[in-house]
Amino acid sequence: MFQIGDWVTQYSVGYWQVVDIKAKYAEEDSGYGKQCWKKGDQIGKWVFLKKAFTPPLTIQIRSECVDGEWCKIVTDEKRTEIKKYFADHPNDWERFCNTPVVIPPAVSSIWMNLSDDQEAKVLQILKELPKCFSRAELDQQFEQRGL
Repeated sequence: MFQIGDWVTQYSVGYWQVVDIKAKYAEEDSGYGKQCWKKGDQIGKWVFLKKAFTPPLTIQIRSECVDGEWCKIVTDEKRTEIKKYFADHPNDWERFCNTPVVIPPAVSSIWMNLSDDQEAKVLQILKELPKCFSRAELDQQFEQRGL
Protein backbone atom coordinates (compact mmCIF):
# COMPACT_ATOMS: atom_id res chain seq x y z
CA MET A 1 0.00 0.00 0.00
CA PHE A 2 1.17 3.53 -0.71
CA GLN A 3 1.58 6.39 1.73
CA ILE A 4 1.98 10.17 1.68
CA GLY A 5 5.08 11.10 -0.31
CA ASP A 6 5.03 8.02 -2.57
CA TRP A 7 5.12 8.36 -6.34
CA VAL A 8 2.28 6.61 -8.15
CA THR A 9 0.53 6.22 -11.45
CA GLN A 10 -3.26 6.27 -11.80
CA TYR A 11 -5.87 6.21 -14.59
CA SER A 12 -4.87 9.76 -15.63
CA VAL A 13 -1.44 9.40 -17.27
CA GLY A 14 1.74 10.65 -15.72
CA TYR A 15 3.56 10.44 -12.41
CA TRP A 16 1.88 11.73 -9.28
CA GLN A 17 2.96 12.23 -5.67
CA VAL A 18 0.55 11.23 -2.89
CA VAL A 19 -0.11 14.31 -0.73
CA ASP A 20 -3.01 13.09 1.43
CA ILE A 21 -5.20 10.04 2.03
CA LYS A 22 -8.75 10.09 3.44
CA ALA A 23 -11.24 7.35 4.23
CA LYS A 24 -13.97 6.64 1.68
CA TYR A 25 -17.39 5.61 3.01
CA ALA A 26 -20.37 3.89 1.38
CA GLU A 27 -23.20 6.33 0.73
CA GLU A 28 -25.82 3.58 0.59
CA ASP A 29 -26.26 -0.14 1.21
CA SER A 30 -24.87 -1.89 -1.85
CA GLY A 31 -22.82 -4.72 -3.18
CA TYR A 32 -20.63 -5.77 -6.03
CA GLY A 33 -19.93 -9.42 -6.74
CA LYS A 34 -19.22 -11.08 -3.40
CA GLN A 35 -18.62 -7.75 -1.65
CA CYS A 36 -21.47 -6.19 0.31
CA TRP A 37 -21.45 -3.08 2.43
CA LYS A 38 -23.81 -0.97 4.49
CA LYS A 39 -24.26 2.79 4.35
CA GLY A 40 -21.44 4.35 6.36
CA ASP A 41 -19.00 1.41 6.05
CA GLN A 42 -15.45 2.36 5.11
CA ILE A 43 -14.98 0.98 1.60
CA GLY A 44 -11.65 2.40 0.51
CA LYS A 45 -9.50 5.51 0.39
CA TRP A 46 -9.61 8.84 -1.39
CA VAL A 47 -6.10 9.76 -2.51
CA PHE A 48 -5.08 13.37 -3.09
CA LEU A 49 -2.35 13.59 -5.74
CA LYS A 50 -0.02 16.22 -7.15
CA LYS A 51 1.10 15.55 -10.69
CA ALA A 52 4.72 16.27 -11.57
CA PHE A 53 5.24 14.65 -14.97
CA THR A 54 3.73 13.37 -18.17
CA PRO A 55 4.81 9.80 -19.15
CA PRO A 56 8.01 10.99 -20.93
CA LEU A 57 8.96 12.99 -17.78
CA THR A 58 7.96 16.40 -19.07
CA ILE A 59 7.08 18.65 -16.15
CA GLN A 60 3.31 19.22 -15.82
CA ILE A 61 1.99 20.24 -12.41
CA ARG A 62 -1.63 19.85 -11.34
CA SER A 63 -3.64 18.10 -8.63
CA GLU A 64 -6.46 15.60 -8.43
CA CYS A 65 -8.35 13.36 -6.02
CA VAL A 66 -8.99 9.74 -7.03
CA ASP A 67 -10.14 6.44 -5.58
CA GLY A 68 -7.10 4.65 -4.13
CA GLU A 69 -7.91 1.55 -6.21
CA TRP A 70 -6.58 3.40 -9.26
CA CYS A 71 -3.17 4.18 -7.74
CA LYS A 72 -0.12 1.98 -8.27
CA ILE A 73 3.32 2.67 -6.82
CA VAL A 74 5.97 3.38 -9.46
CA THR A 75 8.90 1.01 -9.92
CA ASP A 76 12.18 1.63 -8.09
CA GLU A 77 13.69 2.48 -11.47
CA LYS A 78 11.06 5.16 -12.18
CA ARG A 79 11.38 6.60 -8.64
CA THR A 80 15.15 6.92 -9.19
CA GLU A 81 14.51 8.59 -12.56
CA ILE A 82 12.14 11.11 -10.91
CA LYS A 83 14.68 11.90 -8.16
CA LYS A 84 17.43 12.35 -10.74
CA TYR A 85 15.26 14.68 -12.83
CA PHE A 86 14.55 16.91 -9.83
CA ALA A 87 18.23 16.83 -8.76
CA ASP A 88 19.20 17.98 -12.26
CA HIS A 89 16.38 20.57 -12.42
CA PRO A 90 16.17 22.28 -9.00
CA ASN A 91 13.96 25.08 -10.33
CA ASP A 92 11.34 22.52 -11.38
CA TRP A 93 11.59 20.89 -7.94
CA GLU A 94 11.05 24.28 -6.26
CA ARG A 95 8.10 25.03 -8.55
CA PHE A 96 6.61 21.60 -7.84
CA CYS A 97 7.00 22.04 -4.07
CA ASN A 98 5.57 25.56 -4.09
CA THR A 99 2.55 24.84 -6.28
CA PRO A 100 -0.44 24.40 -3.98
CA VAL A 101 -2.65 21.34 -4.19
CA VAL A 102 -6.02 22.57 -5.44
CA ILE A 103 -8.85 20.09 -5.11
CA PRO A 104 -12.34 21.37 -5.95
CA PRO A 105 -14.65 21.44 -2.92
CA ALA A 106 -16.56 18.23 -2.39
CA VAL A 107 -19.43 17.06 -0.26
CA SER A 108 -18.70 14.22 2.11
CA SER A 109 -21.24 12.16 4.00
CA ILE A 110 -20.86 11.63 7.72
CA TRP A 111 -23.19 9.06 9.30
CA MET A 112 -24.24 9.93 12.85
CA ASN A 113 -26.75 8.58 15.34
CA LEU A 114 -27.65 11.67 17.37
CA SER A 115 -29.95 12.45 20.27
CA ASP A 116 -32.21 15.51 19.89
CA ASP A 117 -29.77 17.54 22.02
CA GLN A 118 -26.77 16.44 19.91
CA GLU A 119 -28.66 17.21 16.70
CA ALA A 120 -29.33 20.76 17.93
CA LYS A 121 -25.59 21.19 18.68
CA VAL A 122 -24.61 19.93 15.22
CA LEU A 123 -27.08 22.26 13.51
CA GLN A 124 -25.67 25.20 15.50
CA ILE A 125 -22.10 24.24 14.51
CA LEU A 126 -23.11 24.09 10.84
CA LYS A 127 -24.64 27.59 11.06
CA GLU A 128 -21.40 28.97 12.54
CA LEU A 129 -18.95 27.35 10.10
CA PRO A 130 -18.10 29.11 6.82
CA LYS A 131 -19.81 27.95 3.61
CA CYS A 132 -16.79 25.79 2.72
CA PHE A 133 -15.04 23.99 5.57
CA SER A 134 -12.77 21.00 5.99
CA ARG A 135 -13.43 17.78 7.86
CA ALA A 136 -10.67 18.81 10.30
CA GLU A 137 -12.51 22.07 11.07
CA LEU A 138 -15.75 20.18 11.67
CA ASP A 139 -14.02 17.57 13.86
CA GLN A 140 -12.45 20.39 15.91
CA GLN A 141 -15.85 21.94 16.51
CA PHE A 142 -17.33 18.56 17.47
CA GLU A 143 -14.51 17.95 19.94
CA GLN A 144 -14.81 21.42 21.50
CA ARG A 145 -18.53 20.84 22.11
CA GLY A 146 -18.26 17.29 23.39
CA LEU A 147 -19.70 15.54 20.34
